[in-house]
Amino acid sequence: GTGADLSVLPVDIKSASNFVMENCTATKVHSLIQNTSGWNITIRNCEVTESGRGMALGTVQGATIENVKVDATKYGIRMDAGYNNNATIKDCQIRAFIPVVVRKASVNSSVVFNGTNTMTPTNTDGLWCAIGTSEYEANGVMPTAPTAHVTVTLNDAGLNPAGVYGAANL
Repeated sequence: GTGADLSVLPVDIKSASNFVMENCTATKVHSLIQNTSGWNITIRNCEVTESGRGMALGTVQGATIENVKVDATKYGIRMDAGYNNNATIKDCQIRAFIPVVVRKASVNSSVVFNGTNTMTPTNTDGLWCAIGTSEYEANGVMPTAPTAHVTVTLNDAGLNPAGVYGAANL
């Protein structure tokens, strides 16, 4: 997908289940994918550049994001923890205001980082992962604390745990 004014949305799904997106590129778009809910989404070998956002997975239960590159102004990967969501992020390179955001964190869930990830935040707070009931959108304005436990597992020695906000366990 290629856009001109960051309004193009290549993939918009209300409820994806057993969905696989591979080898896709998007430039100057709103985001590569906006999904609302579902089960088992895999996004692999995709690239999003010069865009407003990377991808929004909604309340999907069981997400795998692997070998994805994102260069966006707002967020790289956004998930909603309104169900028992579990996500694995592996070998990704994400540059955004907030590379990974988990919002609506009202139910226990987990995010696991495997392999070698590069998370480059453009915010001035130094956060590369923000977890809360609201979204982290402005420097110095932390999201409302999560009302459930979101466990973040760093199986990636290159990621700094100090850049994670709101995790129950780290």
